Amino acid sequence: MNQVLNMADGKKFRMAVAQLRGFRSHVRTPIAQIVVDEYHRIIKALEEATSEYLEQFSIPHESMKARPLPEIRHTRGFSPLGPQFTHEKYCDKDFFENQINGLWAHIENVIGESGKA
Repeated sequence: MNQVLNMADGKKFRMAVAQLRGFRSHVRTPIAQIVVDEYHRIIKALEEATSEYLEQFSIPHESMKARPLPEIRHTRGFSPLGPQFTHEKYCDKDFFENQINGLWAHIENVIGESGKA
C-alpha cells in the first residue's frame, strides 16, 4: 500500500490492527465457525481502512470441516452406526495460523511503508 492513509482511515486502520493483534495473541481452539467469523470481521475492517483486497488471507468455506465424535463403545463392541461427526464445522489449526500469520506479516509491511499505526 503506497498511499498515505488519511486521518479517518488511519484511525480505522490502527483500530483494526489492534483488534488483529489482540485476536492473534488469544486464538481460541478448536477453530469453530464463530472464531472464523470474528477473524473475517477483522479482515473486513482492515479492507475498509486500507482499500486493499485481503480475501487471500481469509478462511475458505471449503476449509471448514466437521470433526469426528468419539466412538460410542457398547458392551458388544463399537457402535454399528459407524463414525459420527459434529454438526458444527471447524478449521484446521495449522491452516488458520498460517492465514493469520500471513495477514500479520502483510500488515507489518503496510505499517513499515506508511510509517503509521
